[in-house]
Amino acid sequence: MITIIKILAALVIFGLIILIHELGHFVAAKACGVNVIEFSLGMGPRLFTIHGKETDYSLKLFPIGGSCEMKGEIDDEESVDSDSFQNKKPSQRFIIILAGPLFNFILSFIVAIILCLNLGTDLSVIADVVPGMPAQEAGLLPGDEILNINGRTIKLYREISLFNMLHESEPQRITVNRNGEKLSYDLIPEYSDEYGRYMIGITGSAENTFPESISDLIRYSYYELRYNVLLAVDSLVYLINGHFSPDNVMGPVGIISTISDTVEQTIPYGLKILLLTVADFILLFSTNVGVLNLIPFPALDGGRLLLIIIEMIIGKPVNRKLENYINFAGFVILMLLILVISLNDIGRLI
Repeated sequence: MITIIKILAALVIFGLIILIHELGHFVAAKACGVNVIEFSLGMGPRLFTIHGKETDYSLKLFPIGGSCEMKGEIDDEESVDSDSFQNKKPSQRFIIILAGPLFNFILSFIVAIILCLNLGTDLSVIADVVPGMPAQEAGLLPGDEILNINGRTIKLYREISLFNMLHESEPQRITVNRNGEKLSYDLIPEYSDEYGRYMIGITGSAENTFPESISDLIRYSYYELRYNVLLAVDSLVYLINGHFSPDNVMGPVGIISTISDTVEQTIPYGLKILLLTVADFILLFSTNVGVLNLIPFPALDGGRLLLIIIEMIIGKPVNRKLENYINFAGFVILMLLILVISLNDIGRLI
C-alpha cells in the first residue's frame, strides 16, 4: 500500500508541474486567438484522447513531459490563417511562450503561501555567534539581521549557505540591520575540518517566523519563491563553473525516485506532514521547470523567446525552416541528455 501511495504521489507531483506549464501555453494561446490542436500530458503513445470542439486532450504513456500543439506552430512557411500561431504578432507569440514558465512561477508562489502559513520561514536573523570564529571576531552579534553579502541581497537564512556554496573561501563584506542601523563588517570564512567546509561561525534560529499579516504572508511567500529561483540559477552556475558530476544531476527517474523515498519516510508522521512535504517538492521542482525553460537553448521556451526577440529587433521573422531545424536539433539533444541522465539515475538505483 505504501509503495502505491509513494509512486502515485511522485507521479501526481511530476504530472501537476508539467500540466501547469502546458496550461500556461494553452490559456495564453486561446487568449490570443490561436487554435490549439492537441493538449497532452506525457510523451509517447496515447493512452486515451478526449476530442473537444477544437482541441484534443490526450494522456500519453510516459509521464516525463507534455505538449500544447498549436496550429501553424511548426509550419515552414508563413501561415495566412488568422488562428495560426505563426500568423500572430511577435508580442503575442512572446506572451504565449512565456506563459508556460510564468504559470510554473505562479504555482510555486501559491504553494509558498501554503507552506508559509503552516511552517513559517527562516528570516536572515543571527541567533548565535560561535566564539573564536570569523563572525564574532568581525563584530557580528546575535539579533543582527543580515541584509546582504558582497552586495547580494539576503532575505532568508538559507541564502547564506547558498551564497557560500558558490563563494566558499572568498572574503565577505556583510551588511546587517542592528536596531534600525545599517552596519557593515569584513571577514574571511574559515575552513572547518569537522564539517568539511568553510564557515563564518553563525547560526540561525531553530524556530521559523510566521506571518502576522497579509503583507507578511505575501512578502514571506515571495522570499520563498525568490530563494528557489536563486537555488536553481546558482546550481546551474555551480555546474557550469566546473563542479559538474553525474551525482549533481537528476532526471525524471531520479526525481520520481527521490520523491517516492521521501514520501515513504514521511507517511508515518501523518497526513498533514505528508501533504506539506509534497507541497515543498512542488515548490522546488515547479520553480526549477520555470527557470530551466527560460534558458536560451533551442527547443526550450527560452530559445524560442530569443528567436522572437531577434525578430522584434530586425523587424522580420527568422527563416521558418532554419528555426524548425534549430528547434529539432535542440529537441534531439535534450532527449539524448534526458536518456543519459535517466540511465545514470537507474544505475544509482541499482
